[in-house]
Amino acid sequence: MGWLRLAKMVNSPSRYVDDDAHWVTFLTSTLGLQLALDDAGVGGQIVAKIEAALAASRAPTPAEWEAFSTYFRKFGMGRNAKLGKREFDLALTILASPQFPPPQQFYRVVRYAEDNEPAETRARLADLLFARASAGQTWPDHLGVHFESSLGDLDIALAALSIQSLAPHFYDLDRLARDPSAQQYLDLALARFGAFGKDGVPALLHLIEVGLSGGQHFYQENRYQHPYLAGMKGLCRAGENGVAALPVLKRLLAEKQLPVHASYGSLLISTFARMGADTGHLWQDFQAIDPDANETLFQRDIKSAGKSKRDCEF
Repeated sequence: MGWLRLAKMVNSPSRYVDDDAHWVTFLTSTLGLQLALDDAGVGGQIVAKIEAALAASRAPTPAEWEAFSTYFRKFGMGRNAKLGKREFDLALTILASPQFPPPQQFYRVVRYAEDNEPAETRARLADLLFARASAGQTWPDHLGVHFESSLGDLDIALAALSIQSLAPHFYDLDRLARDPSAQQYLDLALARFGAFGKDGVPALLHLIEVGLSGGQHFYQENRYQHPYLAGMKGLCRAGENGVAALPVLKRLLAEKQLPVHASYGSLLISTFARMGADTGHLWQDFQAIDPDANETLFQRDIKSAGKSKRDCEF
């Protein structure tokens, strides 16, 4: 949102006036900033406040963090804004500072690094992301940032790492796969085990088993659904390199533990097909579980399974 549009909203009688008027007052009085019509000027002052807090090795005040988060979300990393070197360096410094929460939309920082930064900087970024994901909440409660929402932001950022940046962290990822909070909130990152082929199979099967431990309707709770999907998507992406998981999946299917309805069924079909399973027998297993299963849709999923890893999404 540009400042001209913001000014129009502030002067509008709409129900959004109070929120934006509060933001303008917040910038000018609470933070002691002189609101300018150019967002670069205001953004620069906000960034300077955070840089000063970092230099003093202190946590930000709630007002400082609210201002920075809003700037980072709306301006510094908005849809039409381009992340710059200053914002990247600042985000990296914040990530290394445990008294600060990780900034929102951190995946854009990862993308910037993958496109613009040298290998050693990308490696440091990956190190910091895994350290944060494992550390729990290290910032003050009064900042109003919940650890679970922070993990959600870290999840997308970790999932955006290139395989080159991810590869040295196999054991870090494996430790997260055993952590209940990570299982629920880092499912996108944990699905990246698929990139490790057969080495990732034990962790992916473990995640599936965690999901199934929730009972017949496990998929109704995120603490079970998310690890299940992480495991199944990871195996699907591994394809033939994950074939060691096939006997376990066949057993679970025969025991009617794996859901075959709707998108769960499509993902399961894609996983089996990409691993090279006998799809004829697979259809018989599906029919045994769901007599109303549609063979035309089944064959469609089989046909498309090998064309793109997008078929491994849910």
